[in-house]
Amino acid sequence: MVDTPLSKYLSSSAEKFPDKEAVTNGKSSLTYRELLGRSNYLARCLTDKGLNIGNYVVISMTRRINIIESIFGVLKAGGVYIPMAPDIPGLRRKLIFNNCRPSAIICDNPVLKKLLSENEEIIKECSIFCYENQDRIDNAIRNKISLIDAKSFIDQENNFVMRSRITPDMPAGVYYTSGTTGEPKGVILTHRNIHEYISWVIDYIGIKPNDRLLWTAHYYFDMSLFDIYAPLRAGATICMADEKQLLFPKLLVDFAEAQQVTVWKGVSSLLMYMARTGAIAPGRLRTLRKVIFSGEVLPTKYLRQWMQTFPDKIFINAYGPTEATGISMYYKVDSMPASSEEKIPLGKPCENTEIFLLDDKLSPVLDGEIGEIFIKGICVAPGYLNNPEQTRKFFIDNPLNPGKGETVYRTGDLARRRPDGNYEFLGRKDDQVKYMGYRIELQDIEQALISLPYVNDAAVILTEMNKLPELQAFIDVAKHGITTHQVSQDLNQLLPGYMIPHRIHFVDRIPRTASGKIDRQALQVLTQSKTKT
Repeated sequence: MVDTPLSKYLSSSAEKFPDKEAVTNGKSSLTYRELLGRSNYLARCLTDKGLNIGNYVVISMTRRINIIESIFGVLKAGGVYIPMAPDIPGLRRKLIFNNCRPSAIICDNPVLKKLLSENEEIIKECSIFCYENQDRIDNAIRNKISLIDAKSFIDQENNFVMRSRITPDMPAGVYYTSGTTGEPKGVILTHRNIHEYISWVIDYIGIKPNDRLLWTAHYYFDMSLFDIYAPLRAGATICMADEKQLLFPKLLVDFAEAQQVTVWKGVSSLLMYMARTGAIAPGRLRTLRKVIFSGEVLPTKYLRQWMQTFPDKIFINAYGPTEATGISMYYKVDSMPASSEEKIPLGKPCENTEIFLLDDKLSPVLDGEIGEIFIKGICVAPGYLNNPEQTRKFFIDNPLNPGKGETVYRTGDLARRRPDGNYEFLGRKDDQVKYMGYRIELQDIEQALISLPYVNDAAVILTEMNKLPELQAFIDVAKHGITTHQVSQDLNQLLPGYMIPHRIHFVDRIPRTASGKIDRQALQVLTQSKTKT
């Protein structure tokens, strides 16, 4: 067997722990031996259909443990996997297909039906593999689809040999993110990118074979890299929460307890939601040792709630864009924040990562001054798939050491370096607005709002009303009887007058993207509807 750099994780753990549970969703599970056999079987199916080294394979299915074997099957066949949301809008799916031109698609029946109705031309260009029983596939297309039936998997398919060796700098996966142009950008992650990240995170977090990691991230976001690769390389167990458990925090806590989860890397908005809904309580989640939160700022008042509830657990704030693979900076929260207004820093750079802050002229800023975060290191991606213009824009020659062939990624995130060496996040460069002559970070206003005891969640945008700019706030309040006047009065104790929103709207929830970030485009639409009523 000739493995790719990443698929060796599975082969090595299967050799050491063949009968150990590798992945489970509480209803079904696979041992390392079974997972290895299934991924090898799928790799053989892909190569038999003509998949060549470096070809792209889209993986799109509902949340199920087959996702793991699909990823490793593609890697073992020498392909490059592209995870795609099963409910992705048809137009966005077409944009991604046109960008990557996949050679194969691995899906399940719900996604297959969408493909047939929205992208029928793909059937002619791709090999399609579907996880479903044959009797559920229409006769007219049955011969065009390769059905993946669990009964067909060869338990010990160890004679599969790749035709050529994959090098560490070849692409392993492509993760699509939202682009400022309105079209998705495919971030290319190499085997080396992912391997270096996973090597560091296993060492720092201290993941051992007896650990059980809770998987809550969507598989089509880079946050899932930790959930998938770290446990499989360490010989640990992936505990995959289902969609219902992700929607109902109390069910998620029940699942984590039943699976005796020890480590969890979760998106901050989910931790916030769990705290708000009362899902966490003293005496629960006894086996959980470490909680890593990332993806968006976790309001300090919710972190305090978690730490008050679980004083014996370790909490780590993590920061890292998709373009830098995983975690670029981290901060272990050693003590309870003194107040809800206290900001939690991003921390310091990970091993093999350099962070520096530059101004608009690409010159370094002094400690305490605001600058854009630039990342240099072995985990920085090579660029965007088939998008040289955007690659040149964001992956640039190191301005501090020009002409030496060093690439750095400009994040668009703003921060300042504190006297203790920790970096403090200040929001997005494109979320920095100029209002009444002042440069304002929208996140500063949002954090002030969320620090109020009666506010669950908040978002702020700058919009134009009657040809004049206005700051407008949207808040989800915890109790009835709160007035906009009271909110403004309380904000006056925390912010200067020019940062107080002109309009404050009460909403049932703040719209967020699937990755947990505030959906500001949806807020702009909501603003228009509210001003018309």
